[in-house]
Amino acid sequence: MLFPIVPSEMAEQKKRKRSTRTKMSGSSQMSVGTKSTGPSCVSMKTDASMYIPLHFKESKCQLSGDFISCSLCKEAVRDPVQFMCGHRSCKQCVSSDCDQSDLPVTNSCPQCGENVHNNMGDKPLRKTKELLKNAMQKKLTLTSEGNGDAESSLRSIYTALFITTGESEGPNEEHTFRHIKRKLKKQSYDYSINLSDIFRPLHGPEKPHRTVLTKGVAGIGKSFAVQKFILDWAEEEENLDIDLVFCLSFRKLNLITDEKSLHRLLTEFHPVLCDLKDSEDYVKAKVLVILDGLDESRLQLDFENNEVVTSVSKVTSLNNLLTNLIQGNLLPNANLWITSRPAAANQIPAEYVDMVTEIRGFSDPQKEEYFKKRFSQDSRLADRIISHIRSSQTLDIMCHIPIFCWISALLFQEVFQGDEKSEIPQTLTEMMAHFLFAQTKRRSRKYDEKSEKSKENLLKTHRDFLLKLSKLAFVQLQKNNLIFYEEDLEECGIDIKEASVYSGFCNTVLREEEVFSQRKVFFFVHLTMQEFFAALFVYECLTNNNTTELGDFLDLKDKEHTLLDLVKKTVDKVLEKKNGHLDWFLRFLLGLMVEPNQRVLRGLLTSPDQSKDTDKKVLTYLKSIRRKTLSPDSCINLFQTMVEMRDHKVKDEIQEYLKSSDRSKTDLTPMHCSALAYMLEVSKNDLDVLDLKSYNTSDEGRRRLIPAVRSSRKAILADCRVTAEWVEHLAVALKFSCSALNDLDLSNNDLRDSGVKLLCDGLSSQSCRLETLR
Repeated sequence: MLFPIVPSEMAEQKKRKRSTRTKMSGSSQMSVGTKSTGPSCVSMKTDASMYIPLHFKESKCQLSGDFISCSLCKEAVRDPVQFMCGHRSCKQCVSSDCDQSDLPVTNSCPQCGENVHNNMGDKPLRKTKELLKNAMQKKLTLTSEGNGDAESSLRSIYTALFITTGESEGPNEEHTFRHIKRKLKKQSYDYSINLSDIFRPLHGPEKPHRTVLTKGVAGIGKSFAVQKFILDWAEEEENLDIDLVFCLSFRKLNLITDEKSLHRLLTEFHPVLCDLKDSEDYVKAKVLVILDGLDESRLQLDFENNEVVTSVSKVTSLNNLLTNLIQGNLLPNANLWITSRPAAANQIPAEYVDMVTEIRGFSDPQKEEYFKKRFSQDSRLADRIISHIRSSQTLDIMCHIPIFCWISALLFQEVFQGDEKSEIPQTLTEMMAHFLFAQTKRRSRKYDEKSEKSKENLLKTHRDFLLKLSKLAFVQLQKNNLIFYEEDLEECGIDIKEASVYSGFCNTVLREEEVFSQRKVFFFVHLTMQEFFAALFVYECLTNNNTTELGDFLDLKDKEHTLLDLVKKTVDKVLEKKNGHLDWFLRFLLGLMVEPNQRVLRGLLTSPDQSKDTDKKVLTYLKSIRRKTLSPDSCINLFQTMVEMRDHKVKDEIQEYLKSSDRSKTDLTPMHCSALAYMLEVSKNDLDVLDLKSYNTSDEGRRRLIPAVRSSRKAILADCRVTAEWVEHLAVALKFSCSALNDLDLSNNDLRDSGVKLLCDGLSSQSCRLETLR
């Protein structure tokens, strides 16, 4: 029988809330079969470890977790014998009438109509549910932030993330951080979603989602969000309608080589499931399966040629298990949550995904909240870090990604607490160099019998291991591998015992995890960290003319090469990549070419001959690149590389240009235009009109301004000799869901058939917001 709560009753419950909790804490517990002051009051122990009268006829609760009084015996109890949808906004529940054994398996919430489950009468399931929740609480209550070695309460450090429905088409490079800034700037609360509501229907009676795919760049907080979701469920804060939550990470799934059933696979990840024997046990429960980190998968998921499997007891290959689970052949009534970096998400065919969500990182207020939580005992330190991050445009943008807030916290805590006059990092290369040194010093203080005080001597002491680690980063980066195994480390000369000696250092740079069969996996805490270490290795090879190690990478044939020749070849090699795969590697590598950044790592890196002015010649080469095949976004990367080399001339000139009242007389080089496009993209305000003819530059300069279309409400490209190649980049802007563009003028341009096809491709995108096209 359903008992809705009327407003007066809800108000009365609020009044009783405090007193009933007090009564509960003071009341004596009863055993099964004993009687209370009320008639026929029989209690039994539930999975909440509380005793509940079974004769409720008018028992109600305001929200899950509130304590109420039995209508007959008046004992203060928590009512788990209820049909709850777990929906926070539904302030009603349905209570049992009499005996639990007669309860139906499902019913519906009286407010939202959503089907809900009650399996309290199923003792094996009830026991498994209790054991699983306890196991998840023990595992997730404390967490190691950023994979460091200091554990903190997950609730004390977790800062809410922006999660939106739908996906962002368009630029998909992992490190195009300026796009993250734009996504947050264009954030619409109409499309935002709470973490706890990720499986709720968005619009009324809409069918609930079975499979949700959540995208987000590396370090944005996908795995942390999964942990928070599970902990909220385990502690009965959210999603009480879910009976069992299973989390399978691809990082660990990669290590499974033998065939097994789904039940066997789940019990290997969650041993408490041993009491569930067959499909019927899983059918009784409302199940959520989480597949975390699809981008780290080394499995080949084949959705066309897989064998159909419907039983959780059927033994088959891991690939086959996962494809059947995703297709809905296995556990068809279970919810499925998959997380992935954007580049790997297309491994799952669209027909098997009901909803796509995207984690977009921290907003500016959330960044500040993070540092204030992190340094709650030292508000002055938090304020100094926040102030410094605001002063650096690059760092400010990157700290929208939580992992960079963590790196910044560790670094600036060391810098600001050590000496008030400490030199503050000015570029990301210098920041990463400081971070490497700070962690090396921290490791030395903790593990070495005699800590080396000289910065240079300290880095010399650990140089051998750091360069081996750098080689590992470079070798695996070329293969696009994010996780490595013992044999990968051994190939680079790293002994596993040696790595364990450096465990204090590795926890903040290269993490080690021990999983199935005691086999270890290793991974850098973030892709950017791997790219920085890879740059260290290549820098050492270049400055020491060690062409043997770089032969395959640079396709070297001649034996004699100057440092400038090798650097140019490296730049050309990276620019050949169309997906931005090595963009940050290049920024770090060339950033290490300048003396101020080298100074931080003196003792680790070999200093080049300063008299040859290699860094200045490299800057000249970057400015001279005029390749038509180079995309406008790659040109922006060249500009950002110059900034990492501490060449601010172009940036300063553009800032002066933007302040000028008369811009028509200023000549802009193509590099100026790349800088201008970048500045417009990261600006706090969108440009009302972008008129390419108004800029005094060449056709190549105007081509490089195309990315600025994304941050302009109206773009005028009339009479600009727009080619099909231009339209290809323009179509990307039209697909970009966070683009501001709604008016586009392409008058008097010969796009040809190829250009028109590309334009139509952009216009047909669901993300296109264009209203007017000329």
